[in-house]
Amino acid sequence: MGKKQKQENENIIEKIRVKYSYAKEDACIDENCELKLNGYADFVILKGEKIINKDVKKCDFIVFINDNEIKIVISEHKTTNFDVYDIIEKLQNSSTPAFQILIENDSINKIHFFFIALAKKWDSDKLQILTNKKYRISLNSKKYMIIPNYCGKSFNDILKKFKTSKHNTSNLITKK
Repeated sequence: MGKKQKQENENIIEKIRVKYSYAKEDACIDENCELKLNGYADFVILKGEKIINKDVKKCDFIVFINDNEIKIVISEHKTTNFDVYDIIEKLQNSSTPAFQILIENDSINKIHFFFIALAKKWDSDKLQILTNKKYRISLNSKKYMIIPNYCGKSFNDILKKFKTSKHNTSNLITKK
């Protein structure tokens, strides 16, 4: 990536940080379930319920990361006794608002989306539903898989595993 694009990405993260300061969080943790962001220096975490319409179910966090490319992580955190269809609905409802926040910045061309569901414990039935192609997240005529994982994992580790997974599908949107 060129120096100019890197600077533009830094500016985008800073603009989001300033414009949505009322929704900014210091850590990506909810219900004692954390998504760690080790290894990333330039990011902003927004609380989903503070920026998305009150009338819909929404995700716990939307994270914008500048890691030579812009990555958007939309995450839902659960501890015990949860409805997997509720997770799917929250991630879906949060996808367009997250995209809208980012496209306010005209200089961005490539956006990588990751939809992550974290839980302290998964049973095989819930995992099977989340990884089923029928329940992909739809955004801009593309389908994105939901990546289930465990509380306390780092996004870096999840991403490494995802990139080598047989379930990996393209998670890139190129803005027109």
